[in-house]
Amino acid sequence: MSVSIPVDHRVGLQWLNVDQTRLLRAVDGLVQDAGARLGSDEIIPPALLPVSTLDAFDCYENFPHLAFVATTLDTKSPGSLTAIDDQAASGEFAPTTLEAGLLGLPTAACWGIYAALANQQLPGNTLFSTVNRCFRAEDHYEPLRRVLGFHMREIVAVGSFDFCSAHTASFSARIVELCNALRFDVQVEPGLDPFFDKEAPRAVFSKISPVKYEFVVDGISIASINNHRTFFGVNSDIRVGADIANTSCVAFGLERWVSVLQSRGIVASDIKQLSSSF
Repeated sequence: MSVSIPVDHRVGLQWLNVDQTRLLRAVDGLVQDAGARLGSDEIIPPALLPVSTLDAFDCYENFPHLAFVATTLDTKSPGSLTAIDDQAASGEFAPTTLEAGLLGLPTAACWGIYAALANQQLPGNTLFSTVNRCFRAEDHYEPLRRVLGFHMREIVAVGSFDFCSAHTASFSARIVELCNALRFDVQVEPGLDPFFDKEAPRAVFSKISPVKYEFVVDGISIASINNHRTFFGVNSDIRVGADIANTSCVAFGLERWVSVLQSRGIVASDIKQLSSSF
């Protein structure tokens, strides 16, 4: 069945057609199955998180330019219903029509896991898997490559430093092998996400000891590995046994995978054939 799919890339909105949707599901399934074979537990977090939770993760200190905040309409003030009706017809609501913004839209899927584990003690090293819609206010948008709302699949390690480091090292090799199998020209580059020791100056620390690497194909990052050390363990009070937990994650931007795959004529069935080797 042929369906006409709307597109509005001016504000970063992306619809996926039938073939693109199948391709996204295939890539997501590939990564999810890889995590499951390693024993990962699946968690589905909410689409929104409290602003206070995201603030504990330094989201508004490190990434204020990417942030979206969700709120409700003020329907109780005098004349508010008329104002709401008029403003809706104009295509936008004025700040005076909105209630306080208590909820934030996450820019990364793994934050929902760290929020779920807050103030908890795990018995040992643990892997978690999740997928969620993520939202970023970019300075420009491109079809599939850079969109406002997108799907991110992550495999997250929580435990000792060695366990979390081994997790990202293992998946780094897996990602490179997958890219080679797909005949991608992949570049591994240090990323800039600022999760690091509070005692160290940010720019200096990130250069001396990178915490993130990105896997770049066609000029865009399609996956990344992130070693957060004890950042989330400290900020969310996550422990493994008596120790503050280290965390690391492997992230896949699924729409970006669709972009690089479809440009090469690769379809969902091709991805499914790789499941046993990833």
